Parts: sequence; C-alpha cells; structure tokens
Amino acid sequence: MVNYSVDDIKEFENIIENSKNIAIISHMSPDGDNLGSLLAMYLALKKEGKKVIGLELDEIPKYLNFLPKIEELSNNENLNIDTLITVDCANTKLLGELGRKVFDNSKNIINIDHHKTNENYGDLNIVDSKISSTCELVTNMFIDLNINFDSEISTALFTGICTDTGRFLYNSTTQDTFKIASLLIENGADKNFIM
Repeated sequence: MVNYSVDDIKEFENIIENSKNIAIISHMSPDGDNLGSLLAMYLALKKEGKKVIGLELDEIPKYLNFLPKIEELSNNENLNIDTLITVDCANTKLLGELGRKVFDNSKNIINIDHHKTNENYGDLNIVDSKISSTCELVTNMFIDLNINFDSEISTALFTGICTDTGRFLYNSTTQDTFKIASLLIENGADKNFIM
C-alpha cells in the first residue's frame, strides 16, 4: 500500500512526457537504495525513449560496481535540463555542490523519497515515509506506470531494497516489501548474487 495518489502518477507522466532533457540525481555518499533507484529510473526512462542522464555526485562504493549501467553515470554539471528527478534525497543540502548547480538550473523538480525528514522541495513530491526504501516506492510507481521490468531494472531495485532493509531484517520490512522483492526476482533479479 503506497502513500501517493493517482493524480501524482498522472502528473509524473505529464511532466516526463513534456520533458526533452531529464537528469536523475541522488544524495552524496551513495548507497544501494539511492543508486538502485537512480539507475532503475534511468533505465526505465531510456526504455521509454527519453533523453536522460544519471548523475554521479560522489565516489561509488566498490561493492556496488556490479549495478547495471553504473558506468554510464556522468558528473557533467553543464546540462540544459527540463526536468530533474531526485531520488532518495531528503533535502537539497545532500546534493553537494555539483548537484546543487544542476538543481538550480532545472525547470521542473520531481522529488521521490521515503525519508520522514523529506522537505518536499519538489514541484512534484512523491514521498512515502511508511515504505522500506525508495526502491520499493519506485517499484510501485513502475507498476502503476505500466513499465516493464527487465533483469537490469529488477537488479537495481532489489539491491536498494536489500540494503535499506538490512537484507529484510529491519522493522521497515513489511509483507508488501516481500511481495515487491518476489516480483523483482521473477523478473530477473538474482537474489543470491546480489546478497
């Protein structure tokens, strides 16, 4: 059960449809949830034919170098962006200097996050603090948006759910989290490899 409305999904679709150049960004000190949600969104929008760039703000931990298309992330700050999507980022201070430059030069901001401390700084805020991870939230969004899950998208999302739930040990893990994880495994996430 997610804490966003049908109108939020429609607005997301509308903004994306009318955007020519999209960037996706997350917080400094990357972890599995922020990189997983960033890469899943990047891969999904590319599949939809959008011109999209994923931004790398900080050094990526070696244990996450297996994530699909991680080598395609860029640190280019001189971008002409219609829409910036921030994932797993509670406030703009966490974007660092590079991220802040891109943020300040973007026309539309979509903020997707699961932290209780989120400051709702976007033009559209899809924030659900009752959910285990931003990757679980993005998975639910993709279901509502009828985006097809492939093994790369599923791997990115499953990784974020695993890391933010402590491999399904934390109290934030619900029966819905397990349903989502099962869906991702069915669509190509290799549980044993990722774990």
